[in-house]
Amino acid sequence: MSLYPEHRYDDHGQLRPPLWFWPIALLLTRSVWLFVMAGVTRESGSQILTLFYPDKITLYISLLTDLPAMLALLAVSYTHL
Repeated sequence: MSLYPEHRYDDHGQLRPPLWFWPIALLLTRSVWLFVMAGVTRESGSQILTLFYPDKITLYISLLTDLPAMLALLAVSYTHL
């Protein structure tokens, strides 16, 4: 007996996240993506981070608050392995 309708499960029997999960999770992890993009653009990376986060402590706090959303993204991405 399943808790949810049959169309909510994937081929492996795992519960699929709703469609709105992905854009919200990506929005909640915006400082992580900005940090990664600043790391990729080596020459202007510090300028990009300074533009969005003038105080370094603000960046660190934002990265810390993004941790639960990143863990949720990782947990959902490994459900079918």
